[in-house]
Amino acid sequence: TNKECHIGVECDNCKGSVVGSRYKCVVCRNYDLCEKCSAAGIHSEHNMIKITKPGNLYHPYGPHSHNRRFRHMLSPPLIPNPAFIEQIQ
Repeated sequence: TNKECHIGVECDNCKGSVVGSRYKCVVCRNYDLCEKCSAAGIHSEHNMIKITKPGNLYHPYGPHSHNRRFRHMLSPPLIPNPAFIEQIQ
């Protein structure tokens, strides 16, 4: 299969590019693993979200937000698209 690269994402364990599935920690603010490191049980103390396609995350204070006046003050973590959550449940 042809695996896609998650551009701009580095595995926090091996420091390599994340190609194929990306594993994002739901507890830590910015912690990602590649498939190999996740399969090895790295960071198993927290739940991880498996992201199979790059770009399936959205930022709630993105360009279409109605909170533009306050956007510069808020820096929430990236959260998965609701449709994505339904797919993995």
